[in-house]
Amino acid sequence: MLPDANGALVDDSFPDMLRIAYAINARIIRRRETDNKPVVLSSSVRKVRIMPYVEDAPPIMLDGEATAAPAIGGGVCGIGPKYVLKKEKDVKKSLFKPRLGRLLVSAHQPNPLRLQDPNKTGCPSTTMVPISLLFTKATPSSPAPPPKLTTITTKLRIHTTFSTAPFPHALQREVVGPVGNYSTTHTLSTHCISNTPWTGNEARLSVPVSPPKGVMLVPSFSTCLGARSYSLEVVIGVQNSSSIALKIPLQVSFPAPAEAGVEEFFTPRSVAPPSLVAEERRGQLPPHMRPRANLPPEGLPAYVFPPVGGEGGVVRIPSPVGISPGCG
Repeated sequence: MLPDANGALVDDSFPDMLRIAYAINARIIRRRETDNKPVVLSSSVRKVRIMPYVEDAPPIMLDGEATAAPAIGGGVCGIGPKYVLKKEKDVKKSLFKPRLGRLLVSAHQPNPLRLQDPNKTGCPSTTMVPISLLFTKATPSSPAPPPKLTTITTKLRIHTTFSTAPFPHALQREVVGPVGNYSTTHTLSTHCISNTPWTGNEARLSVPVSPPKGVMLVPSFSTCLGARSYSLEVVIGVQNSSSIALKIPLQVSFPAPAEAGVEEFFTPRSVAPPSLVAEERRGQLPPHMRPRANLPPEGLPAYVFPPVGGEGGVVRIPSPVGISPGCG
């Protein structure tokens, strides 16, 4: 659980064994007159939320086994493929009636779900999932019309992977160290689609997807020790028949605001101590909190590291660009 912009706790869908927290720790310190030792007069800690800018990533590369569901079996240990973007089934009037035809349902990867700045008001984050339906008659002369659709339900599945050792390469068979997996599922919406028009033997749906309420999503990422990915489960109901479920990959991004500009986005940030204070006031702070006197000249672009046996100066940290370094 993490605080939102108003300080209320929200669900971030991370397990307890994988958590990164940020906080501001403020203390008021004075030196005791008797022995000149620092004394903490007051302290306070407030957790803060940090959301990195992550631009849209290219579509996920899927092989043939991940795009179509096998008729029987398939997958690993009977679980089935990770993504199913195409599925088909027989259509009948009832269980013991002859087959009227075959229904093929297919989907395309949607555009990334772009998160909005929580401090700004505006339209909620939304992306659209295009779905196509094709009905093929059992015989060309059959008068059977396309089946009647009933409902469509969308669910968001959140996957978190973590490890104490770097993840193995995709071609490496043995896993070095334990790898943990944590998943949660949130129902997004259920809509009636009984009035969906068919153009001949084809129909098209455009399903909106927005973040679930009360859940804080983070951009999709993949590092050596942890990863976060998302997928959509779309279940389409068919009258007098079982439903059809698709598993669609979804990427979540948090692009930098357009007004920031490219140059400002890549400008390094300066992390430096406060300006120098009067010499008589320096004794009120402990040594590790006192301003450093050996700061580099203004505008110095080079990195300045602490000399041996003494205090250093400014360390300039470049802004992240949304690409995590590998574990070479």
